[in-house]
Amino acid sequence: FADENAVALTLSFIADLRLRPSEDQVGILGDTIDATRLSKFGIDPRTLSFAEELKMGRRFFEGLRAAAGPGVRIFEVASNHGDRLAKTMAHQMPDLVGVKKHGGAWPALSIPGLIGYDELGIEYVGGDGSGPDWFRGYELLVPGGAHGPDLWAAHGFYSRKVTGGSAQALSEQLG
Repeated sequence: FADENAVALTLSFIADLRLRPSEDQVGILGDTIDATRLSKFGIDPRTLSFAEELKMGRRFFEGLRAAAGPGVRIFEVASNHGDRLAKTMAHQMPDLVGVKKHGGAWPALSIPGLIGYDELGIEYVGGDGSGPDWFRGYELLVPGGAHGPDLWAAHGFYSRKVTGGSAQALSEQLG
């Protein structure tokens, strides 16, 4: 379920940081697009359509680029939810997997391609946007890794049934 207030608060927080071009960076740990309607699991009718999720994702990344400012590196780590489109394509339309728009870096029918990561200056780490390789992003997010010595990030260590429960569990563990 999309929480527009949480998105607005996140973007406001990032703008308040006053990030420095070429020095600071913003990493998104995946699942920006939930792709619930593409899931093999039961679908709650209150969820957004995939098209609505893409529009929301585009607005988020446009807002993030504006809040972070030009020259600040923004990257998203490929994730299991973001991979749902690639899996759907591979199973239902394999001939369209990897088809690119002329001059496009990403497959046209991928999350990076549909949202327009290239034109927004968003990097996609750990996957090519067309296949189930989201897990490779983990190796890039370790202390002293490719993204700097002060970054410690993880995706998917906790899974709770209640919305926000995973974040709450991690917060309680870390104090």
